[in-house]
Amino acid sequence: MFKNPFSFNGRIQRTEYAISFVSYWVVYILVRVFQEQGGKYGLLGFVMVPFIWFLWAQGAKRCHDIDKNGWWQIIPFYFFVLLSRESNPDLNQYDPEFVEYGADDYERPYDADTLERNIEKSQIKEENI
Repeated sequence: MFKNPFSFNGRIQRTEYAISFVSYWVVYILVRVFQEQGGKYGLLGFVMVPFIWFLWAQGAKRCHDIDKNGWWQIIPFYFFVLLSRESNPDLNQYDPEFVEYGADDYERPYDADTLERNIEKSQIKEENI
């Protein structure tokens, strides 16, 4: 859990996203309370910029988990979808293990492991049809 929290690559499950979402709002509320009690406004920028980056990165990874592009999270109230929708159990283009070869990859050698993963992937897709 929380492997590369500031990276936009990979996938995360609902639980990790929910923890990230709640932790962001806890920090945000604490900073706002501090400001209202006479704190400096500069603190908001220094503390919240990394947390905003963290939340966007976690949101992008959660979008990847449901097989969507990370830009989907800019839709208003889309975080409800991210918090409620189940993960896609199949490999998709956002998985680090996913290797897809096409017509342009004629120079890339096929090894046994890659062929086996692609065969398994195609069998999973055929079962879901």
